[in-house]
Amino acid sequence: MQVSSKKTSTVVRFSLLLAALACGGDSDGDGGAGALCTTFSACGGDLAGTTWLSQDLCLPDDFADSLFQELPAECDGAIVLEDATSNTTLTFGADGTFTETGAATVQWAMSFSQACITAAAGQPADELLIGLFCDQVEGALAEGDGTMSPAVVTCDVVDNACNCDAVQENPVDATGPFTIEGTQVVYPDVGLRQDFCAQGDRLQVASIEGSQIDAHVVYTRAP
Repeated sequence: MQVSSKKTSTVVRFSLLLAALACGGDSDGDGGAGALCTTFSACGGDLAGTTWLSQDLCLPDDFADSLFQELPAECDGAIVLEDATSNTTLTFGADGTFTETGAATVQWAMSFSQACITAAAGQPADELLIGLFCDQVEGALAEGDGTMSPAVVTCDVVDNACNCDAVQENPVDATGPFTIEGTQVVYPDVGLRQDFCAQGDRLQVASIEGSQIDAHVVYTRAP
């Protein structure tokens, strides 16, 4: 008996989310706002020759639920973002090249109920299937898959539910050309763009345009 690898990959794909943001920050609890988070509005600004330090990752309260719409309704609330922190330095060079280096760390709590596992697996979840599902989730997160970093994860079956805690550190090491078009930073070599607003000592950068992640990162100007 085996849980579908496709369904398992859907469950564990959360570990790609921070890489999709292409930047880091800090968040408390299930989404929400850090101390520097305010309503984001793109305003543009001058970025050339500036260096910034990431401070806050600003996420909506329903962030986790909105990312796992492929999971059955029985799994609503099964995955909770506990914390997301980063220590990155973002530089926009006067030569039209940006770099961002550092690391971002994501912490998640998961509790997959018997009903959730039954719906995800497409068959009744008995004790054996719940244990197998739990082992597959733990193994997939611990090993990574070549596109995501391995996580430090522990999973246990308690009262017919699979409960997991996972912490993943994601190295951030990005560089390449950039241009400014109105209120967007454009990365021409990869065909991506982000709304931004640079005012005084604060920079806010939205998630990649067209992504399913409704978030923005707050940076402060490096001393």
